[in-house]
Amino acid sequence: MNSHFRIHGSDGKEYPGLTEELLKTWFQQGRVDADTPVSPEAEEAWAPLQTRFAWVVAAPPACPPATAVRCTHHPDRPAAGICSRCAEPCCQECLGGRQPAPVCTACQSAALASRVDAQEVEQVQKQARDSLTYGLLSIFFFGFITGVIAVRKGLKARERAGRLGYPVPGLGKATAGIWIGGILFLLNVLGILARIAKL
Repeated sequence: MNSHFRIHGSDGKEYPGLTEELLKTWFQQGRVDADTPVSPEAEEAWAPLQTRFAWVVAAPPACPPATAVRCTHHPDRPAAGICSRCAEPCCQECLGGRQPAPVCTACQSAALASRVDAQEVEQVQKQARDSLTYGLLSIFFFGFITGVIAVRKGLKARERAGRLGYPVPGLGKATAGIWIGGILFLLNVLGILARIAKL
């Protein structure tokens, strides 16, 4: 498990939850400098960055240190904290005051989109299962009706899956439901027409 550190930024604020790799990246970007105070998160052992990490000497910053850590999404604003998911510095607007584990609006949006996709996949899979169920029922009961339901549910599942833009597991059930329901519907129609012709 990676150790975590905290720093005192040049703006006077403390930034916890930082990995060594993130500190190295910030040093390269000029967000922190060799004299930035750093301490292990669970200790009170403050020391300049250059005395704690050997790479500070080996990898000098690419640009002069910034006067303050800036928000990743709004470079003109000072950071108010670190996002607990992407570990990027964010301003107060991005963090939205979410405590004790702040999450920036970008990560919130990504999580929401992921949940919406998961719900849509679940609905597609349900319609695919229903299509196959009605298709099988049409073999034994009311094929004229259940066959149509199977086809409609299968087509709807395939349409919704197409909007997602990636393969949905279980969509083959919709295809099977469409074929079984469609064939049984046609057989029932032909049977009805044959009986009518005999009258």
